[in-house]
Amino acid sequence: MKKLLILLVLFSSCAVVSPLQKSKYLTLSNLIDSGKYTEAKDVVEEMIADKHSQKWPKTWYYKGHLCQAAYAEGTKKGNNALTELYPNQLAEAYSAYTTALALDKRGRLEKLVAPKIIILANDFQKIGEKSFNEKKYDESFSAFEHALNIIRIPALSIQVDTNLLYNTALAAYEAKLWDKATNYLTELHNQKHSKNVSHLLSEAYLQKTDTAMAVKVLYEGAQNFAYPDTLTLLLTDLLYKTNNTEKAHSKLDEAIGKNPNSYTLYSTKGLLYQKKNQYRKAIEYYAKAIELNPKDHELYVSIATCFYNIGVDIEERSLKLTNNRLVIEHKAKSAEAFEDAISWLDKSSQYGKPKPKTQAKINELYKLLGASHKIEANS
Repeated sequence: MKKLLILLVLFSSCAVVSPLQKSKYLTLSNLIDSGKYTEAKDVVEEMIADKHSQKWPKTWYYKGHLCQAAYAEGTKKGNNALTELYPNQLAEAYSAYTTALALDKRGRLEKLVAPKIIILANDFQKIGEKSFNEKKYDESFSAFEHALNIIRIPALSIQVDTNLLYNTALAAYEAKLWDKATNYLTELHNQKHSKNVSHLLSEAYLQKTDTAMAVKVLYEGAQNFAYPDTLTLLLTDLLYKTNNTEKAHSKLDEAIGKNPNSYTLYSTKGLLYQKKNQYRKAIEYYAKAIELNPKDHELYVSIATCFYNIGVDIEERSLKLTNNRLVIEHKAKSAEAFEDAISWLDKSSQYGKPKPKTQAKINELYKLLGASHKIEANS
């Protein structure tokens, strides 16, 4: 940015003006340079009210210069009268500079405006950061967007700072400005900025009740970043909640193909099967997850829960039977399932003490399985 400023000031920037215009602008320039901002405001507002001088590009340039100079001095001296010469003074400066550039059909003011408006962009970014830290997200977004709009002025030929674009998008997200958030996050998502951007964009679409786009974004994000656990799990959960379980399995299989050593992906596939009461399939994938991460107590609890549910299902079916032999067979199978459940709970203790929440699950299962005596032994 400093290099750009040096280049810009090397060029002559004076537009051809009439003697009347020169006189007006000289007056304004002298008033601003001498810190007589209130008097300068009176002159510039009088010129803006005039049907002729309001069409002169430099009229608007000087209004922008006035707003910016008064704000800078007011900030330095802690003088609110100078920083509040106009409501939203920096935004007023931005509007004045862009009006000047729009009226300047021959581009004579570009080299004059460029250094000042770049400094203005820096001021907006500082305000944006401060407001964001204070959780004033609407103000933060407005400031960041002004800075971004300045950087994107074609005449400046500046490459957009990705961090500025991200800050603008994040402020819009926190301010719950969902249309703005999706707009800026989409730009970053298309640049494959980060997993977090894809996550935020999907959440923003969900806030707009556009589930299809949320799914699309999560899938693209997963592909862009080699199926990380975070995005893959979010995608799986969303597909399950929208009754697309088969598609969820399909995407998980893709992810496992890319990350065969991710125990989380196997565990998630097991959970999908468990939620659909396909307990044997669930156990199969939980067991694969344990092979990769044998110290995760939750996996043992998940397998034990599946075996418990298998046993309960068998018992419920046995209640409908009238053949004693079949009833006995079913009871034996349910007892076997319950024993398997206890066995997996016992295995969990070999890797240290579980977290309190997990231990509570283990204790509850022991009680349901009629093995309360094991609670103290394994606690």
